[in-house]
Amino acid sequence: MRRMLLGWLSAACVAAASSARAQAADYAVLQDVQVLGRRVVLKLSRPAGFRTAMQPTPPALVVTLEETEIAQVAREKSAISAVVEGLESSQVRIDGVPRARVTIRLDAIRAYTPLWSGGDLVLELGELMSGKAAAAAPSPPAATKAPAPPASAPAGAAAAGRPWRFKGRLTDPSGKPLSGTHPVTFRLRPAGDASKEVWSETLQVRVSDGVFWAVLGRTKPLPPGASKGHKLSVESPSGTAKESLFWVQAGSLPKEERALKLKGELEPKVGKLEVRKVEVAGAPVYRVLAGPFEDRASAEAALEKLAAAGTQGLIIQD
Repeated sequence: MRRMLLGWLSAACVAAASSARAQAADYAVLQDVQVLGRRVVLKLSRPAGFRTAMQPTPPALVVTLEETEIAQVAREKSAISAVVEGLESSQVRIDGVPRARVTIRLDAIRAYTPLWSGGDLVLELGELMSGKAAAAAPSPPAATKAPAPPASAPAGAAAAGRPWRFKGRLTDPSGKPLSGTHPVTFRLRPAGDASKEVWSETLQVRVSDGVFWAVLGRTKPLPPGASKGHKLSVESPSGTAKESLFWVQAGSLPKEERALKLKGELEPKVGKLEVRKVEVAGAPVYRVLAGPFEDRASAEAALEKLAAAGTQGLIIQD
């Protein structure tokens, strides 16, 4: 009992010391890491700049959190879910500035989407990656108003019956963003034959200031190989519907100078990039972006180019 009490007091002291250092320097604190099926949640005291990289051998997703202390987080966990085989966390300091690194050991290389929910960084693990995208995955780095042409089908829908998420915009004939619930029809056609329809689905979607999300193929399964050789079109009797533009994010950093430095390092290898400031839970974050791209296929080509340059990016939609 005495040993248990001393161990608990020691852990509490470490956590308190980490929190005190973080508060003194305004660092973020990584408080916990949770695994919920295909979702990994990094619970932080506030949003922080981060980078991600997919490590191919053994398969793992590595997340580096800038200016972040680790508090009371288990250093290693194993056998967590069907796709997450284990977790490791480590603390490093560069010129006295802390970075937290979380390694998520996976069953295989997978597509993933990071997004913020308050102070939580949520990593949604998706379908298996194959071909060039998987082969190019690097080791962890040190850090129009007019309707668009039909978008390429998302890459995560190769198997029949497997739904994918879709983000779109809906405006009235004058271009004003709509809100409320509206019908939207999605159609898949062969890329070389626009007259032939292989799948369609009409959904009632909830729109907020022109933006809506939909899950395609949930009620009516998608055909086999939907992601290859097909084009997706979107239409609505309420106005003009189209898929949101695609961007490739090369990094998300808490300081503008760091984002500009990354931009300068990558542009000679991958072409023009831009730095965009966004607010995440009241804190500024600077994103290094390539784009915009009107279809996912173009964004995926840019993503592969970025991977070949040694940086694992991710596709986002505005």
